[in-house]
Amino acid sequence: MIFESLWNNKYIDNVQITLSETVGVEERGAYYDNNGALRDMVQNHILQIVALLVMEPPLSLQGEDVRSEKIKALRSLRLYNTPEEVNRNFIRAQYAGNPAKALQAYREEPNVNPASSTETFVAGKILVDNFRWKGVPFYIRTGKQMASKETYIHIQFKHVSMNIFPTEGVDEIAEPNVLTIHVSPLEGFSLRLNAKRVGQGTEMKNIRMHHIYDEETQANSPEAYERLLLDCLNGDPTNFSHWDEVAQSWHFVDQIRKVWDAQEDCTDTLFAYESHSMGPKESDALLEQDGFSWTEFNWSQSYKEKQENE
Repeated sequence: MIFESLWNNKYIDNVQITLSETVGVEERGAYYDNNGALRDMVQNHILQIVALLVMEPPLSLQGEDVRSEKIKALRSLRLYNTPEEVNRNFIRAQYAGNPAKALQAYREEPNVNPASSTETFVAGKILVDNFRWKGVPFYIRTGKQMASKETYIHIQFKHVSMNIFPTEGVDEIAEPNVLTIHVSPLEGFSLRLNAKRVGQGTEMKNIRMHHIYDEETQANSPEAYERLLLDCLNGDPTNFSHWDEVAQSWHFVDQIRKVWDAQEDCTDTLFAYESHSMGPKESDALLEQDGFSWTEFNWSQSYKEKQENE
């Protein structure tokens, strides 16, 4: 009930979804060059996450009820129909090579067209036109050859309207609260709060409370595909996409793809990013134009170091 009462545009500032991979296209060059990150990751993985975040509570957890709410959620996504709307709200990029690390550029990969305009990175802003989420931007990004292999969601809550705590001459300032849902490789959640430092004064300290399932629990849990196979055998459709879901997600993606495919000279809209980075600077600019920035914190590395120290 704590979060259900806050789960709306009155309290949430923005939502950030990241699906990053550290590998390039490897052996999949021929397939990937005909598809790209938009079709490969955004259409299914990311839009499924968006639907689960946006959907209203279903009548039950039965497959029919869950699917019904997910379809409604996907129907509420705002479509970008003009080149101006697409270029303002979505960016695409390819990874560049790094000879020092023996990393090839995308266009140098086997079975990839040397003049390819296929994107290996996508970042975008998704808007939801319904009563609960109107005005809350959902920022997404996904790409190959990025700095870390992680899937996580940051829900950033609105900051206090009047900050009475010091902001100058201090180590840390009071930051907006962020609820992080860890999907992979960590599974669990984290919550960023602010606390007063011990001692004199009113200097603040950012603290993170988290619950992460340990490696033993994860190792003894069924793999995702094992669960799906069992659901299939049991006739449980809850975790499978209904055709209407698939059609709605393709309808959203096709509008963007249509604009990109029509841009024969894409030198101004296809950017480059350094291998093992978190994407091009244009991805940062996408959020900066709204007064936001990507919430960057390597939870996986921090948690691993904490476990090792213990």
